[in-house]
Amino acid sequence: MGISRADLDELQQVVEKSRPIAPSQAMVLQEIVEQVVQATQPYPQLPDRVGFLGVRLPREIITVGRDPSDPQNQAGALVTDRIPGFCAYGALQNGDMIVAVGEAPNQVIRTNDDLTAIIGARKAGETVHLEILRNGKQLEVPITLSARPVWAGPTSSQEVVDEAVQNRQRIAHDYWEQHFAPLLGESVL
Repeated sequence: MGISRADLDELQQVVEKSRPIAPSQAMVLQEIVEQVVQATQPYPQLPDRVGFLGVRLPREIITVGRDPSDPQNQAGALVTDRIPGFCAYGALQNGDMIVAVGEAPNQVIRTNDDLTAIIGARKAGETVHLEILRNGKQLEVPITLSARPVWAGPTSSQEVVDEAVQNRQRIAHDYWEQHFAPLLGESVL
């Protein structure tokens, strides 16, 4: 996103001077503030700064053909959700199908595990070029990888991941409530 946590102080001043604001502006402002807080929030990382997209993938394999056991019918890894604060949040959309990674041209993505292995072999800060299917069109999306959090490690349960994501969202929402919501009060049109 390119906005630092320190920039939020300046944004507060702009909001204060720009009141009243429309409800739609308040909603977008809240999303931006909470995303910046989550993106700049420190977290414990796995050793060796293993790469991380910050996407949720379905447990079952999504197929294009009729026979799910036929590897030729498996299309890639479907993004069902993106985790705020990580690199995929702003670059991908829910429903994107990741079919290839440009930096791993000989590795086919037929399952979620294929994608996890490819990204896990990369380092945080490295830019990868994802080939995705979005709304019937194939696109290339460059993404600079985040570092994989400890709570999203290979042996982490879904409950541990969910709890960590909810905690990060709660911290971001509390920041909004403390620093921005009081500025708006009755000044939302």
